[in-house]
Amino acid sequence: MSNIRNSLAAIFFCTCISLLTATQAAHADIFRSEELVSTQCNSFFDIYDFVFPVLASAVAVNPGSPMPEKIDQASDYVHFYSTPGFNKREKGLGTGDGWRFGATVMLYSGNILCSEQSSLAVMLLDFYFPRIRFRNVQHHTFHELLYDGEWYIIDPYANTHLRNRKGQSATYGDIQKYLNGDSNALSFQANEKDKVRTYLDLFKNNGKSDYSKTFAMNYYSYGDFLGYGLQEFFDRSEVDMEMLSAKRSMLYLLYIRNNICNYIFNSKDRRKAACNIQNYLFSKIKEDAHKGISKNKINYDLFFARGYQLLGRYNLALEEYRKIEPSQEVELFIAQCYYKLDNRAAFNNLKQKLQNNIFYRNMYFILNGKELIPGDRSIFGKFLYF
Repeated sequence: MSNIRNSLAAIFFCTCISLLTATQAAHADIFRSEELVSTQCNSFFDIYDFVFPVLASAVAVNPGSPMPEKIDQASDYVHFYSTPGFNKREKGLGTGDGWRFGATVMLYSGNILCSEQSSLAVMLLDFYFPRIRFRNVQHHTFHELLYDGEWYIIDPYANTHLRNRKGQSATYGDIQKYLNGDSNALSFQANEKDKVRTYLDLFKNNGKSDYSKTFAMNYYSYGDFLGYGLQEFFDRSEVDMEMLSAKRSMLYLLYIRNNICNYIFNSKDRRKAACNIQNYLFSKIKEDAHKGISKNKINYDLFFARGYQLLGRYNLALEEYRKIEPSQEVELFIAQCYYKLDNRAAFNNLKQKLQNNIFYRNMYFILNGKELIPGDRSIFGKFLYF
């Protein structure tokens, strides 16, 4: 049994090394679609779910922007497309219900928690900021990104775009300095004063001993993944074939994501490259569905429409949304498309259907410069998620 264990362990290790070597040697400007295969472990839906942040990053983040603007761009994107408390996400919807990794469910549902928002934002930025960590303050969670020796906050939930005196994104230390009386430690827009004050209340210690505890969240890369649990695997007295299969599956997905990332970032038109890959994966997801390889509790029509929208293909998304049975959720997604297209007339035509939707009212206020419902101005200037 020991020989079998050692042999399988050696095979797995060699597989890891060979895949990594192949990744490094691959031509970055070539996307090899034949490398994408649908298996019991990795359907094309799983592949799309895993690589979606790479596609979204190509649309949301400008690689030529300075560091603070990259953080703002990722935060803006996630903040706009995720609406905490909008429609209650179906109970249990997650990895056990067809969403293996959770990247797409975060934005597909339009309703995610602050920790999920922040997780998605750092996934959009992991090409630029490979080291991150997680922080918990009172009942709120966010991430920090390491850049030039400093840990900078990214928090799509509030999305206040706080700056320090150097013009960089704010750090936890900058916030503490401000709270301790240094009014120059932070800068923000005057019209965000009330909102910022509400946000900074989350950072007051209140004497909690575990307030500043941080957690390493650096398993987004090849090296970190290969180190995670690998020694435990080698030390097992019996070979766990399920664990071996899971690790091979994850390594394959990491390999594919790396190739897609390199392909996109070396393309002349990154947005177009991302859209082309999405088209390919959507076609393969449809083929899988025809073969009976499908996911539970997923409205595929809504999934494809939302996918087009999230990559900025708003007119194509609108065509797909019109095929779907109307609902408050679909109408809000349609309103988002009109908002992004700056189609004010079409957007305003939805005000009767969505006049009770707080997120539509916020967009209406921004687009038209006036309240849809009396009191909206006050609401949007205070609550964190607007």
